[in-house]
Amino acid sequence: MGRVIAICQEKGGVGKTTSTYHLAAAAVRTGAKVLCIDLDPQANLTKWVAGESPAPDQLSVADALSEQAGDVTLDDVLIEGRWNGLTLAPAVKTPLSRARNELVMATTGREARLRRLLEPIRDDYDLTLIDGPPDVSLLTINALVAADAVVPPCAPAELSLDGLAELMVTVESVREHYNQDLQLGGVIINQVRRTRTSRDREAEVRGSGLRVLSPSVPFRVEIQDCAESGARLEEWPGGYALADIYLNLLQQLIKEN
Repeated sequence: MGRVIAICQEKGGVGKTTSTYHLAAAAVRTGAKVLCIDLDPQANLTKWVAGESPAPDQLSVADALSEQAGDVTLDDVLIEGRWNGLTLAPAVKTPLSRARNELVMATTGREARLRRLLEPIRDDYDLTLIDGPPDVSLLTINALVAADAVVPPCAPAELSLDGLAELMVTVESVREHYNQDLQLGGVIINQVRRTRTSRDREAEVRGSGLRVLSPSVPFRVEIQDCAESGARLEEWPGGYALADIYLNLLQQLIKEN
């Protein structure tokens, strides 16, 4: 059965979308067949993976989530990504924001729409990565209900740690009401700098009792620049060691869960 991992955090700026992007690149590097689902209305993953921003009228994950769009399936909206083996369910900013608002107004089954959409095709892929929005909306809940595991990226900063704590409350609620099998795949610590504050915050996360993946991801401009260019780190000048970090993290997520 294909594994589904939701990359979620309640705070922005912690490397959520870059983590999704580079984990997808690492999976493709191993020969895996990968599906990325962009549930972030900012649609940055879509731009990076597809190579350009989608047209406003392009079918997207919002159309599949919306009951107003008729019988659009998730398979109907899929497009090929930049690399062989990578497929994308793209986001378009305004329609996805509307779909989020529609979910708020729905009365039944709204938390599990993505899970139902994904079920017919999940085994077509070795790995599905869901890039959630930087908040606790029904899009985030849908990502968690559809997933086998959640992976929260966390920067070594106070607000990011607060967001991690808030997300774990949401995860426990989802386990109780919608998806009792949801696992914590592991926290990815991003943007680690060579400062005392950064080291102290990293130690705080590692001492939290949560499963934390190793190694931490250092603060390096190459990580963002590479993603924005649509390249893979092993192809980027000076990026091969960073690519191996994400490959290591991916292997832990696949092997130990």
